[in-house]
Amino acid sequence: MTSPSQAHVVVLGSSFAGLTTARFIHALAGSGVRLTVIDHNPYLSFVPNIPMEVFADRDPLLTMHMDTVRFHDHDGSQFVNAEVTSVDPTPAAGATAL
Repeated sequence: MTSPSQAHVVVLGSSFAGLTTARFIHALAGSGVRLTVIDHNPYLSFVPNIPMEVFADRDPLLTMHMDTVRFHDHDGSQFVNAEVTSVDPTPAAGATAL
């Protein structure tokens, strides 16, 4: 549930950095923030492990995806499966940049 006093934080990307950032924000701010995570993939792939999967006769397309949406759901974040094509750095009325 959102309230007018809640800050709305948007995290762009849900790979290692975005997922970690979103989880830390929730851990520190709790219900004091409304968090939205935007990424064009609902999963992440750990690319350095792909050769190991191939040499082990496993298909990396099947074994290397980690669903990130379940973590956001668990933490109470809203996940938006979309691609960000531009960002307007002009603050909206009442918005604060950190």
